[in-house]
Amino acid sequence: MKALIKHLIPSRYVLWSRPRADKSIAITIDDGPHPEHTHLLLDVLAQYDAKVTFFMVGKSMQAYPEVVHAVHSAGHEFGCHGLAHQNMHHLKKFSEIDHEIGQGYQIIKQLIDQTSPYYRPPYGNLSWRVMAYCFAKQKTIAMWSVDSLDYLLARQDPSVNIKSLTARLKNTIQGGDIVLFHDDSGYCVDMLKELLPVLKADGFSFTTLSELHQSAE
Repeated sequence: MKALIKHLIPSRYVLWSRPRADKSIAITIDDGPHPEHTHLLLDVLAQYDAKVTFFMVGKSMQAYPEVVHAVHSAGHEFGCHGLAHQNMHHLKKFSEIDHEIGQGYQIIKQLIDQTSPYYRPPYGNLSWRVMAYCFAKQKTIAMWSVDSLDYLLARQDPSVNIKSLTARLKNTIQGGDIVLFHDDSGYCVDMLKELLPVLKADGFSFTTLSELHQSAE
């Protein structure tokens, strides 16, 4: 299904990447905010002058509003990741989809008095119902072109470590990529400490999703 969507649906509706001649990339951070990891992440991002887009879960935003305000004050962008990080494949009724996504947007508005053009479905699970809802609400579904696989580190698999995942990213990332990380654990902080200085030395710059999306192809 995803291959079909990539082929048929324009990027103003479903965004996967934004090919461009320079080395700008959009780093996106899912599943926060976290009362410890997100603050550590902000320090790393500031060190390398990286602006990113956070796709936060509504209920976590309500639980940690001070973290939300810290992210906002640091100049980062917000996208909606829903109210409760539900698997959208399981929501069959329009009213259920409206509650999960609409409430997520409402919390963003309540906490930072802004909205966002972007929604990211948890696990990247797309359905025609969710797409129809977002199209009707004039929201762009923001997917990704490079997955950091940072969540694999939590599984304690000896064949997976920060250095191997970071090396893979160094050899994979290209200008215009949208890169997926998660800040519900500390692994993305450790990975970005390794990755950002190398990418910056190689001429990459780090921009928000909206800045990348608005650029000319």
